[in-house]
Amino acid sequence: MRISPIYQEAPHHLRRIDEDFHISLTQNEVIRTPLHHHEFVELAFVTDGDGVETVNGISHRLRQGTATFLLPHHIHQIHSTSIAPIRKYCCMFNLDLFSRAAEDAELFAMLLQVGTTISSWADIGPEQINRIRMLFEHMKEELQGPAAIGQPLLIRAKLTEALLLFMRAACGDGRQIQERISAADRNDRLIQTTFWTILGYIRVHYHEPFTLRQLAERFHMSASHLSRSFKRHLGYSFMDYVHLLRTNNAASLLSATTMSVTDIAVSVGFDSLRTFSRVFREIYGQTPSEYRKASHIKPVEGVK
Repeated sequence: MRISPIYQEAPHHLRRIDEDFHISLTQNEVIRTPLHHHEFVELAFVTDGDGVETVNGISHRLRQGTATFLLPHHIHQIHSTSIAPIRKYCCMFNLDLFSRAAEDAELFAMLLQVGTTISSWADIGPEQINRIRMLFEHMKEELQGPAAIGQPLLIRAKLTEALLLFMRAACGDGRQIQERISAADRNDRLIQTTFWTILGYIRVHYHEPFTLRQLAERFHMSASHLSRSFKRHLGYSFMDYVHLLRTNNAASLLSATTMSVTDIAVSVGFDSLRTFSRVFREIYGQTPSEYRKASHIKPVEGVK
């Protein structure tokens, strides 16, 4: 049977809070979800039940207190390990919500590293479970209630607190992560904010064709300055970073689906199978077919 991820459209209950803020918050009971991905960020929190979640081909346990943060196009699926459903809050919002204000740049930079240098999931400690549950409840009350003074600010503040609690659980004190943001960056908040905004755009659109020059023109800066920013902030060239995102996504599809290598190459943004195979081998040390054969991770449908 062919296994491939479903592209999930924006949820119908997505609410526009203001011009830059779209959010959806639901309480769900889940027995099984199909393998899927979407353009919105997702923060989920399990309140009851046991199960398995697979994110980008890697599986982890779901239980009370497990929080998961998913960036756009992270491929994931859930199933319960009992006849009882998994109960969880699911909050979806637009990625660039935290990319516009200079004071949010540090949080935004950390969020963009989830799934690479930061784990996509974490178990919230027992002393914090009720705290994060109440944050979701307060957001839900605001979203379901009538418009009120400061409503966008209050919802955003609660969401920020929930994200920071996830970050603390996922990476401890975060010193190694925060060291990536140099003192010089903190002293130039405008440059920092612009760069992480661009990086957020790439995380959503990396499977689409674009060049460094096109990206620089879109964000009103020179291509040479943008190129230097990639080296300065990430240690990668622009193209190396895009290739890393595309091949990471491809590795997930090779592990978790039965899509053909050609279809995977196209879906993650490569214009030719030859280029995809060359770049994948440079990064993973194997061809895509060799990686799939050697992978010990079974397709998501086979997780028991």
